[in-house]
Amino acid sequence: MGAVTATGAPAGAWQLTPLELAAGLPLGHDPDLVPLAVTDDGPRAAVEAAVLGALLRPPCVVSFSGGRDSSTVLALAAHVAAREGLAPPVAVTLRFPRLPESDESEWQRQVVDHVGVREWTLLDTTDELDLLGDDARDQIRRHGVLWPPNTHFHQRIAALAAGGSLLTGFAGDEVMSPGSPWDRLAHVQQGQVRPRASDAARRALAASPRAVRRA
Repeated sequence: MGAVTATGAPAGAWQLTPLELAAGLPLGHDPDLVPLAVTDDGPRAAVEAAVLGALLRPPCVVSFSGGRDSSTVLALAAHVAAREGLAPPVAVTLRFPRLPESDESEWQRQVVDHVGVREWTLLDTTDELDLLGDDARDQIRRHGVLWPPNTHFHQRIAALAAGGSLLTGFAGDEVMSPGSPWDRLAHVQQGQVRPRASDAARRALAASPRAVRRA
């Protein structure tokens, strides 16, 4: 398959260079990426601020699977919308009738009812999300090959947010889980977080000879 020039890729997607296409991975870094500012605000305040921006550009559609990541986003979006007097978010869920074992509708309904979302759209899906299914091929024609390779999973949902905003729980595990202690050290070394006394041992280990680090 020939390379396709990528223009106007979806937000959050990574347009791969020829070298990255050959490697199958994004290799570089974004030089325009602004480091996160150090703040005393908690994680909830940070998510609410991000959600508010999306709610101010209605319709605000939330890709909702019922997992903890998308449920958190949906709940906070509903809360902020009610608090600010804005249009409520619209939950959109992909369903897979050919895979009955994937049915989580009972749990999803409990979440939707609990957070008070009034509009919930269900999209039945068969093979559209295959790696080279209809949605993936359409995306490649329009934007080129993108990373992550499942970016097209949200294509049908994004269509419902035309002119507005789309919120997802994508990468929620990376945000909500503690992560590697070495990740914290990298943030300390870059001045993005305040060092703690407990960081001293790991900083010393990082500066030690290779033989010591591999022992």
